[in-house]
Amino acid sequence: MNEDPSTRTRAQDPGNGKDGQDCAAPTAPLSAPLTRADAGTAQDNFEELWCAYYPRRGKNKKEARAAYTTLNPGPDLHGRMVEAAREWQASWAAQNNPDAPRRTLAKWIEREEYECDPPTAYKPKERKAPKVEPAVAANENDNVPDFMVGSPKLWPAGRYVGEFIDGDIDRKGGDEEVTLAFLVNTPGEHDGKVFEHRFYTQAFIESYQREGQATLESICAAIGLNSVSDTDDILFKPLQAIANGKTVSYLPIPAEEAA
Repeated sequence: MNEDPSTRTRAQDPGNGKDGQDCAAPTAPLSAPLTRADAGTAQDNFEELWCAYYPRRGKNKKEARAAYTTLNPGPDLHGRMVEAAREWQASWAAQNNPDAPRRTLAKWIEREEYECDPPTAYKPKERKAPKVEPAVAANENDNVPDFMVGSPKLWPAGRYVGEFIDGDIDRKGGDEEVTLAFLVNTPGEHDGKVFEHRFYTQAFIESYQREGQATLESICAAIGLNSVSDTDDILFKPLQAIANGKTVSYLPIPAEEAA
């Protein structure tokens, strides 16, 4: 009880016995917990994006879901992503080639490709169906040794505008062998054909390694990249290839032709 009559008696909190004025008002939680409805919406949004990018069947769905969850787009960004995914799918489908390479949805999200136009290789245009240029006469193919496959010496001499549509890295021991498929978009007898270029970026033979690294550097310079971490980084980017019957070098497409 308050013994001093000059002081006013104040009510006490019945729960803890403290002076009522010392009791702070209850505070709201910092953030609301994720509800079942919220989780369901996120799942539905991912499925909408997945179906827009892969109307029939896709691959690496687990990785794509993880990339989408990490990004956690809001409604506006999600809507733009779905619209972009439909555009990329339509452009890819316009090739009428179900085996044509394309980025996985996971990489598409991670690299923010939804903010970009589809690669030029996906844009529909009339041309011959891609086919691999025979290295020699058909009845002599068996005479080409394996080590010559992908050699620049097998390219017909000339200047070609095109893009790489596929790439592979084969690592054996300390060697790192890169094989790239170059699709020719230059009007003429080779339009629509695919030439392979194989080189080493790591090799026991130092001259092979020097030559291969110089090739990769010229490709990067031709498409405006400082470096690459995977062959996917250089696919579907227009450039020109110069073949002289011995080597192939790569250069940017002149501005007047790129326009």
